Amino acid sequence: MYTIQLGSFVLNGQILLLFAFGWSGWATMRGYLKDVPTEGDFGTIAFNAFVIWFLLWKGSPLLIDPMQTIKQPISLLYFDGGVTGRWIASMMTGTYIAYRIWKGNLSWKITAEAATVFLLGGAAAFHTGLIWFEYDNWLFHAGYVILASAILLSFFIAKQPITMKITLQRWQWFSIGLAFLWFLNPERVFVILSFSTQQAVSFAAGMVLSISLWLYQVRQTTGQRGNC
Repeated sequence: MYTIQLGSFVLNGQILLLFAFGWSGWATMRGYLKDVPTEGDFGTIAFNAFVIWFLLWKGSPLLIDPMQTIKQPISLLYFDGGVTGRWIASMMTGTYIAYRIWKGNLSWKITAEAATVFLLGGAAAFHTGLIWFEYDNWLFHAGYVILASAILLSFFIAKQPITMKITLQRWQWFSIGLAFLWFLNPERVFVILSFSTQQAVSFAAGMVLSISLWLYQVRQTTGQRGNC
């Protein structure tokens, strides 16, 4: 666990990093959507989603090990649900976001843009903090910040309006870039040849997105020929 010592006070570094992720992602998304009429709706949804995710993650031990947690409820102040808790929080938060978008009749295309910008902005801030906490692995985290920031910048300078194809293309770049970036992480564990689990997942995501974009392009080309 990451900690910061301030005199007699010890701050939980992991929670500080998560709040940096949430604030940076929210602020970046608000800046990106400043000219969108429904920007306020997306800002509210993003803020609520982060709070819900954080509370579910911290409270997930009640679902994972309810008996032990009920016996020692104060443990919720010091422990969380780990990886399982993050998955639970992410799935339930995703359900909340989908419901709010559907109920508010908001654009799914803009939702994809907003979510991408939020995650990239948050990831850049999160890994900037990790450079401090994991200095021995600073090169990987610095590379992550550069990758996320570069793709984030491409959204801000791209010609508006952004199409879903462009959003998927940016995720393709990020997935493939992340797969190569993991070679800089000395702590990666090999599972397939010389690739780690994270690299295998990133490469797979990049390939799926590449095939999807290719099929989309083929369909567009075929449709244009059919109209000639």
